[in-house]
Formats: sequence, structure tokens, C-alpha cells
Amino acid sequence: MKTLKITAIALFMVVTNALCAQSEVKELSIEERVKAETTELVNKLNLTPAQEKTVSNAALDRAKQMEADKEKYKGDKEGLKTARKTSNTTFETSVKNLLTPDQKTKYEQMLKEKL
Repeated sequence: MKTLKITAIALFMVVTNALCAQSEVKELSIEERVKAETTELVNKLNLTPAQEKTVSNAALDRAKQMEADKEKYKGDKEGLKTARKTSNTTFETSVKNLLTPDQKTKYEQMLKEKL
């Protein structure tokens, strides 16, 4: 009986530890997020090095703007939502302007899939 109690407690501790470990989400830095997003676009759209640099700069600008907006609209969800929508629209427009027609089609399809 004593062994059963110890086993049950040990199992409970293992499960609790596993659940807590899963809930710890690592926050990526701005540069890491920009690099991941740029890499995804390069791989999916076959961007040239010049396009990659422009997309990376646009993504970095958007990420910095979003961080500034987060501070500016602290506590104002609607204001933050509007600001992010504006940032995303500006980013998407700048990306679309440098893509070839085939790349634009792929990009628009990517955007639809994300929604």
C-alpha cells in the first residue's frame, strides 16, 4: 500500500512537471522573429538576395513599429488592433511591390491560408 502511494505521488509530480514545462513559451527577440519570417518568405517565394534584403528590412520596420505600438496602446486593445492592422497592411504592400507576378500569386495564397 505504501508503494502504491509513493508511485501515485511520483506519477503526479512527473505529469505536473511535464505540463509546466510545456506552458513555458520562449519569447523570441525582434531579430529572431524577423529572421524566421524572412526565411519563410525566401523559401516559399524563392526570393532573390535583393528581394530578401528588402523584405527583411520591411519586416524589421514592422516589428519595431509593433513593439512601439504595444507600449503606446497599453490597455487599449482596439487602438492596438488598429495600429497592427495598419502595420501589416504597410508591410504587405511593400512586399507585394517588389514581387514578380508569380511570386505575388504565391504570396496572396499564403495570406489567405493564414487567415
